[in-house]
Amino acid sequence: MIVVITGASSGIGFAAAQALTELGHKVYGVSRSLAPAAAWEQFAADVTDLAELARVVESITQRHGVIDVLIACAGVGLASPSDGGGEGNLDAARRLFDVNFFGVAEMVRLCLPRMKQAEKGSIILISSMAGVFPLPYQAFYSVSKAALCAYAAALTAEAQPFGIHITALMPGGVRTPFTDKRQKYENLFDNPCYPGYEKAYTAISREERTGMPAEQVVAAILRVLKQKKPPTLKAVGGKYRFMRLLRRVMPEGMVQKIIRKKYSS
Repeated sequence: MIVVITGASSGIGFAAAQALTELGHKVYGVSRSLAPAAAWEQFAADVTDLAELARVVESITQRHGVIDVLIACAGVGLASPSDGGGEGNLDAARRLFDVNFFGVAEMVRLCLPRMKQAEKGSIILISSMAGVFPLPYQAFYSVSKAALCAYAAALTAEAQPFGIHITALMPGGVRTPFTDKRQKYENLFDNPCYPGYEKAYTAISREERTGMPAEQVVAAILRVLKQKKPPTLKAVGGKYRFMRLLRRVMPEGMVQKIIRKKYSS
């Protein structure tokens, strides 16, 4: 298969590129920085740069004629009050959406027509359980991941007639460099307008540092690629599959109480 992976320089994207290369697939990594000594071909491109993305996809298509799989892993994190915390912090939220959602949509815009022409293909979007359980002081990140779930559901209805499968994977805490790269505003930790901000940031970071390895998410990716009828939305990890089930049946008030107790109160 010809596989394109965004965010392939570290974390889930790197682990996916490594695993698929070892399985004999032709993998192309797309990321702002290049992974040293990678066994797959890499393109240095920012997912918010439309001209760069078009150049990458055109280059791959010219070589192979098709793109069989798109795995969208590129993403950024932001721990911020839901009102932005002042000081122009909503600019960071806009940047987050440019990467986490519109960067995905641009790659789909470039790859999906080629898949339709070939009448086959798979698109896997790395969402998050935060899209199902929106977290305090991670509102913008949570919403961007919820948007990917909705996007996958809408894409599924459009792509299925062409034999193309769409899946949004929703892992919980994953041990990757993503945690330490998350943007935050430490100057607001002691601000009485944002009680619980520091606790929420600490709790989320701890959950990731003690969470599942990236390889567990990759195993879910490989299972999806083998399935004839993969699910549109899929939680990763037994605990998180159970949590998603609970989310469907628990009253909203109880959900909010649990989230506040764990992350902010």
